[in-house]
Amino acid sequence: MKKQKDRVTLMSCSNATGRHKLPLMFVGKSLNPCCFKHVSLPVKYYAQKNAWVDTILIFSLTPSVKKHLIEKGLPIKALIMLQYIQMSVSYRVA
Repeated sequence: MKKQKDRVTLMSCSNATGRHKLPLMFVGKSLNPCCFKHVSLPVKYYAQKNAWVDTILIFSLTPSVKKHLIEKGLPIKALIMLQYIQMSVSYRVA
């Protein structure tokens, strides 16, 4: 019997108090997963070859953060901190 090697990554984004939250970010391997065909979930799905969060996904997340800050009337300043991620990039939303 062959061992399954499926992988998904979930990422949440909020401020320190948890008062301002963005929808969950779900990263999987499939471009069009069958499990999401007829279901509407409050998550944003992204496809990536290894189901990891990489620099391209982080840069696609920053417009969402900026939009959220504008909608809430907050200063457009954010620092994205990542833990246990295999990439070497530092990025500030400004």
